[in-house]
Parts: sequence; C-alpha cells; structure tokens
Amino acid sequence: EQFLQEGDQTKRTGAYRVWVACDNAVAVAAGRQLFFENKFLCPYTYNVPSLNNPAATQYTWTAHDPDNTQLAIYSATAMLEGLSPVPGNLSEWIDLSYVDTAKRVAGSRRNFFGMYDTYFLSASEAHRITVAAGDSPHPMRNDVQALVGGRPAFAVQTWQSPTVIAEARPYWADL
Repeated sequence: EQFLQEGDQTKRTGAYRVWVACDNAVAVAAGRQLFFENKFLCPYTYNVPSLNNPAATQYTWTAHDPDNTQLAIYSATAMLEGLSPVPGNLSEWIDLSYVDTAKRVAGSRRNFFGMYDTYFLSASEAHRITVAAGDSPHPMRNDVQALVGGRPAFAVQTWQSPTVIAEARPYWADL
C-alpha cells in the first residue's frame, strides 16, 4: 500500500516488465532502443471511462495477437463504480529489463507526475477485476497465465491524461 499511495521508503521497489505490449510504433522503437524494454507492437481494443467517453462506467481492454487480431493475448475488465478511491502519488518506479545481447540487466528510474486514484480491494471486492489469458500463441499469453492466472487483484490505480512521466537514461543494474 505504501508503494502505491505515498512512496516506498527504500526506493528499491522495482518492476520487471516481462512484456510491454504497445499500440504505438514510435513508442515501441523508443522503448527498445533507449530503455531496452521487451516492447512489441500490439493492437488493442478498449472502452474506458474518460472525458471523451462519459457513458462508460467499466474499464475493458484486450491486447490482440500482433499476427492475428482475431486472437487475444489477454483481456481485462475493471468495475470500480461504487468504490471509494484514495488519492496519492505513485513512488518512483524502477524499470528493469534483461538485455539478451549483453546478458545483463538494465534499469531506469521513472517518475509519474500527477495524482492517482487508488482503489484498494478487499477480498470480497477482488472479483471486480478480471484478467484472462486469451487464445493467442504469443509467448506473452503464457506468461499472463503463469504470473496472473486466477490470483485476486490487490489494487487498481487510475489517472486522467495528460500524465507526465520523466525517465532517466538506463544504467546497468547488475553492477
């Protein structure tokens, strides 16, 4: 809770992003070239509450197989209506990526600027969030199943764009 809401005191909590599915080719190229992310171009369909979509009350999105958009890598839903969020600012985030060509781990520090709404979920509320592996042969699908599977959600964070992110150049994290 501390990391999500007000700042991890150790500043050592990091995230190894196994896959970074992205629907923008420029962002994919920048993520790969500048930050060594395991990023790939992937079409998404989504319907989320926003200023341009005020009728939506539920978040839904699907990451589609890049080679066959009829197949899903995963689908997710979040039903937050009726829950009370806690405002906060996410801690600095340390992104870690394995650089296969160098056989090393690279890290970069990322700061998200702006207030988040954090919804901490009790055991009885966890059903409001679903993440389901699809039928795509993409390796991300298997990792979603293995890492998420049927585990209940702990929290959900939302924010309104524009969110500002500052990220420094990567460094070798294995030194």
